[in-house]
Amino acid sequence: MWLLLHFFLSQCWGKPETNPLSMCRQNVYEVHCCHLNISDIPKNLPRSVTTLDLSHNRIAKMAVSRMMHLYSLQSLSIGYNQLEEIEPRSFLALTQLDTLSLAANQLHKHYQRHEGVFASLKSLKILSLAQNNLDSDMVKFYLNGTSSLRKLDLSSNQMVTLSPGTFDGASGLTELDLANNDIIGITKGTFDALKTLRALNLAANSIQCIASFDLTQLQVLNLSSNALGFFYSNDSQRPYQLSTLDLSHNNLKHFPFLPNIHKIQNLNLSGNNLVEMPPSSKRALENMDSSYFFEDAEGVDLYSAIENSNYNLSHLIDLDLSNNHLTSFPCHFLSNATRLQQLNLAHNCITYIREEPSSTDGSSQVNSWPHMPATLNSLKVLDLEGNSIHTVPQWLFDFLPNIQQLNLKGNSIILCSEDHAMKIDGASKEDICTNFLKAHKLNNLNLGRNHIIQLPPHVFHHTPLVELDLSENPGLIIEDWAMEGVEETLQLLSLQGNQMTESQAKLPCLKSLKSLNMSNNKLGALPPNLYCSHVNTVDLQNNDLRMLDEKATLTWASSLTHLRIKGNPFSCCSLNWLKSLQAGQVHIWDLEEAHCIYLNNNTTGRVNVTSDHTEHCFQQTISTYPIIAIITSFIALTFFLSVICFFCKKERPTLTLTCKFRSNKVAAETASPPKPVKSKDVFVISTP
Repeated sequence: MWLLLHFFLSQCWGKPETNPLSMCRQNVYEVHCCHLNISDIPKNLPRSVTTLDLSHNRIAKMAVSRMMHLYSLQSLSIGYNQLEEIEPRSFLALTQLDTLSLAANQLHKHYQRHEGVFASLKSLKILSLAQNNLDSDMVKFYLNGTSSLRKLDLSSNQMVTLSPGTFDGASGLTELDLANNDIIGITKGTFDALKTLRALNLAANSIQCIASFDLTQLQVLNLSSNALGFFYSNDSQRPYQLSTLDLSHNNLKHFPFLPNIHKIQNLNLSGNNLVEMPPSSKRALENMDSSYFFEDAEGVDLYSAIENSNYNLSHLIDLDLSNNHLTSFPCHFLSNATRLQQLNLAHNCITYIREEPSSTDGSSQVNSWPHMPATLNSLKVLDLEGNSIHTVPQWLFDFLPNIQQLNLKGNSIILCSEDHAMKIDGASKEDICTNFLKAHKLNNLNLGRNHIIQLPPHVFHHTPLVELDLSENPGLIIEDWAMEGVEETLQLLSLQGNQMTESQAKLPCLKSLKSLNMSNNKLGALPPNLYCSHVNTVDLQNNDLRMLDEKATLTWASSLTHLRIKGNPFSCCSLNWLKSLQAGQVHIWDLEEAHCIYLNNNTTGRVNVTSDHTEHCFQQTISTYPIIAIITSFIALTFFLSVICFFCKKERPTLTLTCKFRSNKVAAETASPPKPVKSKDVFVISTP
């Protein structure tokens, strides 16, 4: 009995463990052992390996014996394991190691044993210690002797405060990622040792105030998704190298105080509480919770900062002010942004676009700003989506003569014809409707979701539009000549979600059209002029189409590459158009979801368009035979009787009947003979 038990146990537990290396994907220089659920670093790794990936396993300990011969290793990933212990001298042989990822482990345990553990890696340039539950003190232990590092990822740890000395061991850093920690404060001098630092990511922390930004060498700074209520740079004449500043998703109530001399090209202020650009007077500042700011910005004179700030935007190329509370278009504020190419004002509270600046406290800013330039030639892209704008004044296109992309989606734009717009422009500076006659460079226009009911004639007459979006305007009617002027240029047209019938879409021949979206409408047929367009992609989903016209399939078969058709009540017995398109190698994205309708015993059936419809169509034909026979017989009988009546009427002799009754003195005459015969009681029958 005991011998038998010993035999089974030896079969289960007595076998030698299989080396995980046999399960890895490998070649001469690369070994990938990720997602194998292994608990140890594989034995006998080839000496020639340069890349080793051990991520997503259960490795808890790094042993010297498994690493001591990997002299050629350049990239090592042990991320997403359970690593908590690194034996001393584990990295001693890895003299060529350039990249090391230890993310998502448990290096907060035994961190005191690991002081200077990376010091032997003299070639190490990139190190990831993200998601290891490290605080600032632990980080200091690990970074001791890592002066060769250039990129360090410490994101998603437990760092709360940053103080001088934390990063002194990694003095050669150029990129530092501290995103998604719990940082609430940064002590002055924290980054003094990082003279070559170029990019700093502090996103998704809890920083409330930057009161003395003095990292002049920094080029990229990300402070998005914090609790910033104030951003102030040192008032100095030192040049700052900053080119990208992200302050999005904070609590800023006014424009940040940028360095006097800077090179900022990309500035993101979206998702803040900006009301005006900038605060117009001290009253605006008094409305802020000043005590909150002064608590963290001690020694900073906010009043003087606002009054004396020059807001130099001369290098700005991309400015994002979306998702704020701005009520006016900041023309004067942008007066010196002569290089600005993209401006995003989406999802604000702009109702009117005026030439004169407005102020929330009723004061005027006209004299406090440089004279607004006649034009802002550099601006190419303007996003005004999600405001409450009714009109775009003609002067705006004079101010922005080179505007190419204009997004007006989600407003309440009122359109008018070219003639009407010219009369208004000549009579008053206050436009009451919008026309694009002065938008001579505009090629991309979005008017979706604007409650537009009617597209008037010549509204785009002088506009070289390439892309036009008129979607989600329920009940839209496109009048004759509305699209005049874009027949040769328009390549993309979207009319989806307008609940339009074919009679409401009076489209011209759009010769250059490549992409057409008419989904979610009520089209029973395609607008006829579309047949002259050699389109590449068409979306006809969710309409009332029974079939596609033969003209469309003949014209589109040679050019069409992608088509969407589901959600239409196609006739199962009229699918020749589908065969033509399939023969032309047209890819129908939703073919398996498209259905057709057939009649069966006075009921309606629904099947996929790819099914065999022979039986359904045959039964439908048989079921209609009696009706067809009755109708045919009725028509034939009617024709036969009509012929008989015609010939009978033609051959019947002419009768002249004269009746006179003396007894009751009644006379009836059907015709008067040419020569009446006198007689008392006579019937006269005359024949020709």
